[in-house]
Amino acid sequence: MIKQKSFITAVFSMAVIFIALSFSGCVTSRHIDELKAEHREIKTLITDSADKVDNMEKVIIENAEASKKLRNDISGSTDQIQEQIDALLENYNELLRIVNQMSVELRTKRVVRGSVPGNTVEQKPIENNNRPKEVIKPSVDCGNLYDDSFVLFRGEKYEEAITNFEKYISACPSHASVENAHYWVGECYYALEKYVEASEKFEYLLKNFKSTINASRALYKLARCKQELGKNKEAKKLFQKLIDEYPETLEGSQAKDLIKDL
Repeated sequence: MIKQKSFITAVFSMAVIFIALSFSGCVTSRHIDELKAEHREIKTLITDSADKVDNMEKVIIENAEASKKLRNDISGSTDQIQEQIDALLENYNELLRIVNQMSVELRTKRVVRGSVPGNTVEQKPIENNNRPKEVIKPSVDCGNLYDDSFVLFRGEKYEEAITNFEKYISACPSHASVENAHYWVGECYYALEKYVEASEKFEYLLKNFKSTINASRALYKLARCKQELGKNKEAKKLFQKLIDEYPETLEGSQAKDLIKDL
């Protein structure tokens, strides 16, 4: 369109000049040749200008597409980073759990040094009573059962993980990782979108293990369950509690953003 309009303008201008010269009676073959040369030059300039405009439009479109792609890449990278942070946080808490368990087992071995591994019943004297008391030991390997359950969770085999964790909780009620098992059962239900069951598990953990290292995560997931169930008032209250009590945690930071939508 630009090229067409410019060309028409040039032709019109040349025609006006030609007519003016004709009326003046001064038109010669030299004038005509000069006009033709000028016309060719103008036409060339118009063509070059149109090509430059086309190139500029092409560059603008390419930059717009590149900018859009960059925004999409940044958005995707942000989501991936968040997933990696969540995974690192889970691994960190699991590492703490293993360290705590090793510490407990080490103290137990020091106290019960000399006992025979594999015994299912040990004799423990009772004060002011000459008869020994039978202390029943778990019939399963608690540490291995917990680890197997966690592997199932990591493999996204949530139904199997729930069954194994519940078996662990029932067989090893005093084991060092029981509170973690309750939390992971809640996570399994959450992953399965069974928000009622997940809420019950997180509420149980927060009520019965007040000093758990999973407190901020359990509170966050409980709030998210309430939100998914449409109980926004309860979710908002839980998010606010998370912000007040755990402001420096990742969950506290996430709660600040989510509470704005409630």
